[in-house]
Amino acid sequence: MLKFFSYRFNLVASLQKSLFDNKTKEEYFHDLIKLLRDNNKAQFHHYNSKFILYFYNSLADDIHLLTLAKEESYTKPIEGELNVIQVTDVRTPFIYVILDVSRQIILIQDRAAVFQPDFAQARLRDYFTQNLVLNNITVALEPIVDNKTFWEEVDDADSIEEFDLTLNAPNLFRGRFKASEFVREVYEDFNISEFTIKLKSKIGQLKLMKDNVQDFVALASAGAGTFILKVLKDGQRKVIRSYQRIVKKFYPTDNIEELDVERLKQDLEELDRMNDSGKDN
Repeated sequence: MLKFFSYRFNLVASLQKSLFDNKTKEEYFHDLIKLLRDNNKAQFHHYNSKFILYFYNSLADDIHLLTLAKEESYTKPIEGELNVIQVTDVRTPFIYVILDVSRQIILIQDRAAVFQPDFAQARLRDYFTQNLVLNNITVALEPIVDNKTFWEEVDDADSIEEFDLTLNAPNLFRGRFKASEFVREVYEDFNISEFTIKLKSKIGQLKLMKDNVQDFVALASAGAGTFILKVLKDGQRKVIRSYQRIVKKFYPTDNIEELDVERLKQDLEELDRMNDSGKDN
């Protein structure tokens, strides 16, 4: 069975843009993916480790299948003239990555034996940012979470001690969430890439009501940020982080060539709109 973790990528452009640069950040990203497709693969490094991102194929308009691989050196015993000897060889473990450019969604295959999900997430972010930073664009990858799980934790807690909410600079959610307009105003005033709202009660009486934070939680859960919730339950402190609640998608095959593309497209649409019901009306 193929399993994937769901992320949203956010393109964060500096307000200090050249007067002669007429391209949008989305156009720059499309150009990068076209270059990857034309070249078939791209190599990049993280410290001393070499990574390779392959363009596998296009599954539909603006939906692409990629392969993320890491080059690893290892030793293996082989037959020698007088004894068994150790020689160095190279292997390239990999995972599949599904990229929906228009919805800005990335599905990262769950293969912990190859990459931990947060490690693969960070390496993809490295690749995109390294190739876009000269255009004053950075890339954030955030988990997609069902905001209903957040409110279930709030309702289940005996008391709430702290709530931290980090939101990225405004992206593709304009008009869908009221909170995104607030983020846009902060971005335009301060040229931020992200900012954090921190609410804390030392006596554990923090009030989190849907009326006051619902839209912000829905926006972060949709992949525009992250949250951390610290609560007390049955006398025990509990920390809930958004990346621990990331949405997974499952496909009943081990062969990527047998992936049901129509079902995949339905899943991507569902992920895109999953948290719309949690926003302010």
